Amino acid sequence: LMKKMIFAMTMALALAGTTACGSKGSSKEAAAENGTEQAADSPAMQLLNSVPFTAEGLKSMIKTAEGEPLTDVEYEALWMAYSKLNIDESKDAFDNNDMMRAIKDLFRAYKNPANASAIQEKLLDCPLPQVKGMAMSQFSPLFGLNQESVNKLLKSLEGETNPFVLSRGIRAVSNELKKDGVAPFVYEQAKSANKFVRKEAAIAICNPWSEGVEGVKEAALALLNDADDDVRKCALSGVGRLNDDSYVEELEKVLNDASLSKLHGEAMRGLYYMWYDYPFHKS
Repeated sequence: LMKKMIFAMTMALALAGTTACGSKGSSKEAAAENGTEQAADSPAMQLLNSVPFTAEGLKSMIKTAEGEPLTDVEYEALWMAYSKLNIDESKDAFDNNDMMRAIKDLFRAYKNPANASAIQEKLLDCPLPQVKGMAMSQFSPLFGLNQESVNKLLKSLEGETNPFVLSRGIRAVSNELKKDGVAPFVYEQAKSANKFVRKEAAIAICNPWSEGVEGVKEAALALLNDADDDVRKCALSGVGRLNDDSYVEELEKVLNDASLSKLHGEAMRGLYYMWYDYPFHKS
């Protein structure tokens, strides 16, 4: 009897432990699923799903007169329309250019609502990668981001693994490596297994706004020898904008290697930027 009691207690403890571990381990997945369900149940998504996903359908969804400010729900529904597009991972882009244009045309045909910025900021945490990525790509204003905006972007990118979102997140902070937290984030993405993410990191690291930032040189040197030609091309031409003659040796190595002829044009462009066209933004 004693053995049976001990066995029963052991099994009960084991089952309790399994339940606890399972709950803890799946909390992140559960949160993501919950966020997706909330997005699907939102008034904006309900409005979007009430019409066919065609150019005509999207236009019929909007009751606001053309040229007038959209309602908050209409505006968000247009953003949610990106979730209907498939991401072509081989190109890091949407695979339906016609519907992409239709969405952008509708944005241009109407004014933004007063709450546009707040809605866009909310979408930075959207669980749908197409929507979150597009919100990221539109978040960077012409004259740069302040530290508060940078912090919001970096926070929404914490733990992010989707390449489409990451590449657009890097693009949003591409000229902001001197802001707190940006450089470490970009340097980490420069080591990504995804070539499109590394390419965006190369563009961010090898541009004039990153001149003098600690760690840029080490990151740039690694990218100059990246396994992917497109990533390497961005680095080869970009280092010329960093006002540092020490990169000349790396550019010469490429130019002196006949087997790398497909990279010669970008290496020459790097030298051109370095010796003739620098600094373009200060002239």
